[in-house]
Amino acid sequence: MEYEILEILGMFLLSLWKVYIAYGYFVFESYNFFVGAIVVSLAVLCANILCYFFYARIQNKNWFLKFSKSRGYLRGQKFYAEYGFYLSTILAPIFLGIPTITLISLAMNVSNRKILAGLILSSLFWGGVIYLSFHYSLGLFNFKS
Repeated sequence: MEYEILEILGMFLLSLWKVYIAYGYFVFESYNFFVGAIVVSLAVLCANILCYFFYARIQNKNWFLKFSKSRGYLRGQKFYAEYGFYLSTILAPIFLGIPTITLISLAMNVSNRKILAGLILSSLFWGGVIYLSFHYSLGLFNFKS
C-alpha cells in the first residue's frame, strides 16, 4: 500500500510537466485508466493553478526573465504564435509542457478557464491514446503475461 502511494505520487509529480510517462507507467503497473486520468488531471490542475497565481508575481523577476528567454519557452512561444491556442493546447501535454503553455497563454491574454479546459481535455485525449497503445503493445513484448 505504501509503495502504491509513492508510485502515484511520483506519477503526479512527473505529470506536473508532461503527462505521457504517467499513463505508460500506469498501464505497465496494471492501474485502471480512470486512476491515471484522475492523477494526471489533478497534476494538470495543480500546475495550471500554480502558474496562474504566480504569473503576476513572477513576470518581472530575474529568473522568469531568464526562463522567458530559454530555448523551451521561446520554442513554445514561436509555436503558439504560428499555430494558435488550440493546436498548442492539444500538443502541450506531450511536447511543450503544461507550465510552459500556461505561461505563454497567460502572456497572450487567454483566460485561465479556457487554458485549463483545453489542457485537461488534451491530457485526457493523449492519455487515452497512450494508455491504449501501451495496453495492447505490452503483450507483444512479453512484459506482462
